[in-house]
Amino acid sequence: FGLQAARGIAAILVMLFHAPPLLQLYLGYAPFEHAFRFGHAGVDFFFVLSGFIIMHTHGGDLGRPERLHRYATRRFSRIYPIYWVICALLLLMALFSPDRAAQLSFWHVVGSLLLIPHGQEPFLNVAWTLQYEVLFYLCFAAAILSRWAGPVLAALCLALLAVWLLFAPQATGAAFITPPYLLEFLGGVGVAMLVRRRSVPRPGTMAIAGVAAFLAVGLAENAGLMTHTGTASILLFGTASAMIIAGLAAVESEVGLVVPQPLIALGAASYVIYLIHFTGISVSARLLAALGVMRLVPGWLAFGLVLVSVLVAGLLMHRYIEQPLIAWFRGPRSVPQRAAATGD
Repeated sequence: FGLQAARGIAAILVMLFHAPPLLQLYLGYAPFEHAFRFGHAGVDFFFVLSGFIIMHTHGGDLGRPERLHRYATRRFSRIYPIYWVICALLLLMALFSPDRAAQLSFWHVVGSLLLIPHGQEPFLNVAWTLQYEVLFYLCFAAAILSRWAGPVLAALCLALLAVWLLFAPQATGAAFITPPYLLEFLGGVGVAMLVRRRSVPRPGTMAIAGVAAFLAVGLAENAGLMTHTGTASILLFGTASAMIIAGLAAVESEVGLVVPQPLIALGAASYVIYLIHFTGISVSARLLAALGVMRLVPGWLAFGLVLVSVLVAGLLMHRYIEQPLIAWFRGPRSVPQRAAATGD
């Protein structure tokens, strides 16, 4: 459950990154504007963790085409059903905003719903990360169909990274495809292989060193010592995330960890929290402003109230919408609690 707790913390980091500029519209200033500028690195952690989970869960399926249907069903049910529910809610909201509705062309909506890159940011803006997830899932599916596909695709990713470093060293994650992000998935795959072979040296120390490195990179980015979401930032956050995941996973497999239940619950709901947090922050802030709360409480308290509101909404949606959807898509034998706990 250590990795589950880390998922929850990563989701909160991304929330902390997006909340200050959104609250500025209602408070007149951005609370904690500079403290959490590195919160975007929660995405880097998610990418590495995704690679780890897929290899840990489906590593035995590689080179076994008969396992593809099960793999595809589990990946589809994990990503798309709750995503489509949230997209449907956003589309309904867009009907009450003529300007917003005018921007939603047919192909933009279809591309966004299917998570296909189509030259525009998905209308659920944070879903750009899911486009990378889907690409990685497709690559892993190819490796299930043929063992040769995995090494070939990994080599292609490394070649793309070399070209990227030579010709686009200052490029950010706004463009698709960004090879450093793909490398984070591969890093997660490598971590899963190390954990399976019990080859992680001093895992407790590894996890602590990873946390320290993650925070150090964050402070360096906050201080302007490296480009915000630049190539160096992505690679360093990815490396630190891999160290954290390797350490936690190895400790859990060897001696186990005692993790507070609230953190486990947040980790289980982390996907929903991630999907709704941007819109949730805006809606919560608007509601608090309409009730006059924003004028009555200090900014830090308004900040906390908004974040708690989003977390509670995410927990409820996970319990009453996401889990039943996963169970329905996977059939009566599925266990949604286990799926949430493992990220599968």
